[in-house]
Amino acid sequence: MDASRVHAYNSTQITIFEHFNQSISMKLTKYLVCGLLVTGSLSALTSCEDEKSYGEPPRLFSPVVTVTTSSNDLECKWQGINGATKYELTLLKETSLVGEDGKNVYNTVETVEATASPYTFENLDWDDRYRVDIKAIGDGIESYVYSGEAVTISYPTKLKSVANVIDTGVKIEWNEDNKVPEWTDVAYINVFTRNEDGSVTPYLRGGADAEALSRADEGEDEIVKDPIVAPEENPDYYYTLTENDIRRSACEVYGLLPATDYRVVAYNKDGEYRGRRDFKTRESEVYENPDLVYDLRVEAVDTLKNDFIETLPEGAVVVLQGGKKYICSGTLKFTKSVKFTTGMSLSGKAIMASGGYATEGDLNRLEFNNVVLTCMPEDDLTSNFGGRYIFNHSNVTTINDLVFESVDIKYMRGGIRSRKDGQEWRNITFNNCTLDSIGGYRLVHLDNANTKIGTLKITNSTLSNVDGIVRANNRDNTSVDNITVEDCTFAFCSNNAEYFAMKRDGCNPNLSISVSNCIIAGNHPKNTALGISVNEGTVVATTNVYVASDYKWTMTETGEIKTPFGNTEDMTQKMSDIWVNPAALDFTLKSAQLPCSQAGDPRWRVE
Repeated sequence: MDASRVHAYNSTQITIFEHFNQSISMKLTKYLVCGLLVTGSLSALTSCEDEKSYGEPPRLFSPVVTVTTSSNDLECKWQGINGATKYELTLLKETSLVGEDGKNVYNTVETVEATASPYTFENLDWDDRYRVDIKAIGDGIESYVYSGEAVTISYPTKLKSVANVIDTGVKIEWNEDNKVPEWTDVAYINVFTRNEDGSVTPYLRGGADAEALSRADEGEDEIVKDPIVAPEENPDYYYTLTENDIRRSACEVYGLLPATDYRVVAYNKDGEYRGRRDFKTRESEVYENPDLVYDLRVEAVDTLKNDFIETLPEGAVVVLQGGKKYICSGTLKFTKSVKFTTGMSLSGKAIMASGGYATEGDLNRLEFNNVVLTCMPEDDLTSNFGGRYIFNHSNVTTINDLVFESVDIKYMRGGIRSRKDGQEWRNITFNNCTLDSIGGYRLVHLDNANTKIGTLKITNSTLSNVDGIVRANNRDNTSVDNITVEDCTFAFCSNNAEYFAMKRDGCNPNLSISVSNCIIAGNHPKNTALGISVNEGTVVATTNVYVASDYKWTMTETGEIKTPFGNTEDMTQKMSDIWVNPAALDFTLKSAQLPCSQAGDPRWRVE
């Protein structure tokens, strides 16, 4: 590029830059002038507004309240608010009602005024939940209400959480190191119905042994009865704990309503509050025909008599209280179908102590369900386990179904014994039962000619210290059609007596016996064992019957088993290798790897 052209280019460039700068300068000047004008206007406006007054603020600031508990007092603290001359505090208690917002409804307990922080609400109800609302109040002015956080006035109760609840009762337990009644921290129990609005109504009226609390005088061995004055408020509703209750730190309360909300409250011997727990009773069991149910749990009955049995309609269900012993007076005789069962229980099964039962005429069904059948309290157990039978009568009778379901039978000379021509049991069933200490008359004994059993079925059960299972070999024309035994545990059985003694001329030649999935171990304390004896042609099928290596059969002089049980699986394990604690009747298997791990009573199996 030549010099003249360069000079022309530079001149043009300079001219453009000068024009641009002039343009920017003019615009900046314009903006500055406008800005000054606006600023001046705003200043003028502001100075005019400053001369006006808006008056007082419409509300005071809301105070923020914090609450802390000390014993059953509630202390409230807050920062003071300018312009406030006093503060209004409202104490509210939570109810069980639920509002539309899904939250529990609070009811007002009281409203107070304070001139300054702090303020304390005193002697509130233990274990209830409270909230405090606060607002500041000045001269013709106040703040919005501020709601504090809800807190519970928790009593360090010794009552345990209520876990053992049935439809009509509850077991109440507590932690108490001091088992001496005089110094116990829990002496009275009260039960309240919880209402929908959160209030409670005393429910329990009286109770067992409400006369006095047993006390042990310090330094004396003698237990003396000292009357205790119940708390003044509703004294008739208090249950005074017995000495036994105190020593085991538990009691049972019955007579409650099903599916109902309750509150149990504990008090010491001076009537002072010692904590509470809430619970709800369960729904009652549903029976096929409620009109036929006789619930003795709500009755003060501990003796069963024939005059009661005679009033029962066909198909009646008698519900007994768990853990309670019912004395069966005389020989209870049944002429109609009936079922005895333990209702929902706090203390295991009901106990029926009896000298024996009888039937007469034709019955469709007689059932014992979830109960304990045993001898009378006064019986001498050293002689034939008390010498009693379940059935040992001479009435002509036919029963379609005799059922033992989840029944514990203990201390009997024999179970079912026939005594009269023409007696017939078409079906006898033992399922999920434990049968212990049954003597020489066996579990079932046809001890009269022309008596019959159709089917005998024993399943999922444990038999221990039983001399023999079935005997039908000492009378002519006795008949058993079928015996089925499945998934059973046999321990200490067969006192040199056959498990099944069925061999006799005149006995039913068409008998079939099936024994499967069973465990046999532990000899009877007095003798070796005999197996199964039957007439020629009787079908005997034994499958997966496991026998411990140290189990001893009665042998012949030539060294053979005198009365074999049939085909058995002879294990290499001894009884002590198989069961956890057989001496205590604990037949839990020691290992899931045992050959018999899937045999025997299912309650003892392990995974």
